[in-house]
Amino acid sequence: VNYEVKLLNAVLDSGDYVSCQSENVGQVFLNYKDIWSFISGHYDKHSKTPAKSEIKAHFPDFEYLTTTEPLAYYIDQARQESMSAQTRELIVNTHEMLKSGGPKTALNFLLSNANKLVKETTNLKDTDLVGEWQDRVDELREISQSDNHGIVGVPSGISVIDAEFGGWQAGDFVILLGWTGVGK
Repeated sequence: VNYEVKLLNAVLDSGDYVSCQSENVGQVFLNYKDIWSFISGHYDKHSKTPAKSEIKAHFPDFEYLTTTEPLAYYIDQARQESMSAQTRELIVNTHEMLKSGGPKTALNFLLSNANKLVKETTNLKDTDLVGEWQDRVDELREISQSDNHGIVGVPSGISVIDAEFGGWQAGDFVILLGWTGVGK
């Protein structure tokens, strides 16, 4: 059974469209984009995932399954399978391009499409700045009331960095550049 069918059934069984949106699963649908678009449109309009009977009325050929695993499992499976399928297709197309257009054309095609694929299939998480405001206020209060004038990290000696970022912080990756043999 196709991973898209399993994921769509899991979404319909769980009714959890919001998790799918936050996980950006719309990108994994290659063959069933129309059904995903219908579910998405239905949710946007009615704030509810459509019932399987509603899907059946609009898409009579769709295969219905009972899902037994949590929705997150089907999302992970769909993401892996989709990326595998799209990678295979990209390699085949690159091979064809290599035959017809030469190595430079094929390599440019591969690199640009591989980057696009990674961007589309990688799940980016948003940070809820509004919901975490109290943590930020507490941190800013601590910085402003500290004895070392708002520098919580290691002073950099560069006034702009110290003023804006509080010096170098734990986890910062710092690279310093300068002329060879001059003042470092």
